[in-house]
Amino acid sequence: MGLIEEIKKAEFEAERIKKKAEEKGSRELERIKEELQKKLEGIFEKKGELMKEVQKEIDIIINQEKEKIEQEYKEQISELNEKVKKSKNKAIEVVQEMLLKWPESH
Repeated sequence: MGLIEEIKKAEFEAERIKKKAEEKGSRELERIKEELQKKLEGIFEKKGELMKEVQKEIDIIINQEKEKIEQEYKEQISELNEKVKKSKNKAIEVVQEMLLKWPESH
């Protein structure tokens, strides 16, 4: 009977070691999971910060382009107004000349 008892004792010890290893492995897995979760949260925070920085740069570029377009628009409007003014003045001159010559022709 000594051999059977030793086998049972060994089986019990093996089961105890197995449970202990499972518990230790489970705790280790949980610890690793928590570490990875913290790293993931850190990555998301960093991503958010980087996205804010990128958005700021994009906004700056957009504002610069907007100002450039507005300046070009103002210059073009000014040029067009000047052309209209010259055309108007030329038309007035032509009409005045016609009016001055009109009495002569009749």
